[in-house]
Amino acid sequence: NEIHFPQDHPGAQKFAGLTEDKIQIFSHAYSVVDKKVLTRLIRDPDYRGDMLFVSSQDNAVSEDKNASVWSEGKELRGSDRLRDAYKVVRFDSNHIEIDVQINQPAGAWLMYSDVWHPHWKATVNDKPVPIWKANLAYKAVPLEPGANHVHFYFRYPLLVFLQSIMAWNVVFW
Repeated sequence: NEIHFPQDHPGAQKFAGLTEDKIQIFSHAYSVVDKKVLTRLIRDPDYRGDMLFVSSQDNAVSEDKNASVWSEGKELRGSDRLRDAYKVVRFDSNHIEIDVQINQPAGAWLMYSDVWHPHWKATVNDKPVPIWKANLAYKAVPLEPGANHVHFYFRYPLLVFLQSIMAWNVVFW
């Protein structure tokens, strides 16, 4: 039961970071749990890539301040995309830190077009926040109005353990 990425669709090219930045900001997010429904939405010819679809890590239907459950029949041509300024202050294979100023009184959502994995963690303004799956495969976090410092980091306990063993092995030899 494979889901094929709609790589020729202009909306998919936007949220994949091919025709837009890898860091994207939205005023709103829509919670969609069913992958088939989400696939249909992002493949729809009316979808322009300017709306953010999210699902929680546990795939539960839920609302989180600016995320509302998607309702069928809603217009897909709409745009929740914001052009608020951001700055990447750190980037390496296991970390990205982003400073962003949100000018929306209700807050916003930051999507990072990098593959979602359950061992990615995030903080916003040094507070742990859940990472939502964005548009089937990417990462998104809610942001507060005003200044936000977002830190995504990868922490896989088994990998940390194996790296420790290798480090001690180097020290021993």
